[in-house]
Amino acid sequence: MTQSRGEKYLWVDCLCIKQGSAVDLAKFIPRMDLIYGFASVIIVAASGADADAGLPGIKSNSRTLEPKPICMSNGVWLLRTLDPAGSTGVNSYSYLQDSTWCERGWTFQEKLFSKRALIFTPEQVF
Repeated sequence: MTQSRGEKYLWVDCLCIKQGSAVDLAKFIPRMDLIYGFASVIIVAASGADADAGLPGIKSNSRTLEPKPICMSNGVWLLRTLDPAGSTGVNSYSYLQDSTWCERGWTFQEKLFSKRALIFTPEQVF
């Protein structure tokens, strides 16, 4: 996937930083702003309680909601999506704001410094 996007490197936090290594933590944590800032895209698992939760929708039956078509337009079924920002109103959904990803200090850097994100939630991908 990395090469097909024209990229040279793939950074995976839990693989590139030896977990529990004081040396790696001291080396990389001060550089996370650069790592996220230079990333062309980050992949976010915005569900689950920890890094082992996986990406919803990758395995069959791993989504909590099945999309329900609302109407057809020019032969294409349209779906109602959830608002990741949690807008106000009748159809407001603040589930992304309430996710574990939005509460952790480590991932705050991802949001702050990344230019582009592919966010996997239990319901959909943004």
